[in-house]
Amino acid sequence: MIQSSIGNRKEVEGYYSASWLDDTRLIVGNEHGDLFLIENAEIKGVLPCSPSDGLAIHSIIPFGKGFIAGGENAVIHIFEAVEDQKELYKKSKSFKVDPNATKSDAEGEGVEQEKVMAMSN
Repeated sequence: MIQSSIGNRKEVEGYYSASWLDDTRLIVGNEHGDLFLIENAEIKGVLPCSPSDGLAIHSIIPFGKGFIAGGENAVIHIFEAVEDQKELYKKSKSFKVDPNATKSDAEGEGVEQEKVMAMSN
């Protein structure tokens, strides 16, 4: 647990996941479904595209176009980079993983689905 001091907010929160997107950008997920951007060791704030749905983000995996965040209740969010400097990322897809799915169920559904299956193993 670390203390958040973004804006006027000063409270202790649980941060459950983090992933480096490149040499300067780190994405951190918390217990509330917020995704924080840290750039050059400076907290920039919560990404506007964060789920912020009260469901914890437990894993973050970068991929060529952005990153995938896996959360509580097997909910997966796929985020892609955008040219807009204000938003930086947009949520391109969200879905719930079937806990009974197997890797063979994902064949032919693309890279994102394969990464989701890898996260669930």
